[in-house]
Amino acid sequence: MTPQQADEGFMELNLPNGGRVLVCFSDELQANPDIEAAVVRMMLAATGSEDDVRAALADYAESSGLTAALSGDRGSLTVAIS
Repeated sequence: MTPQQADEGFMELNLPNGGRVLVCFSDELQANPDIEAAVVRMMLAATGSEDDVRAALADYAESSGLTAALSGDRGSLTVAIS
């Protein structure tokens, strides 16, 4: 995550398979270091594809009482966490 991404409330992960995952945070969650750190851990722990990252982020959101809205298709996935 770059400083600009942190300021704008999103993270981007480029996957080895050429896919890309973009994670956006609701206004009330932006700049929450605990949530950002947990999302980074989930993104990096997921191995391989967008589907793996999608599942990891959805599981994290559910277990944390948050919502993960997913959109996109193979190659590009957007996850909005609120």
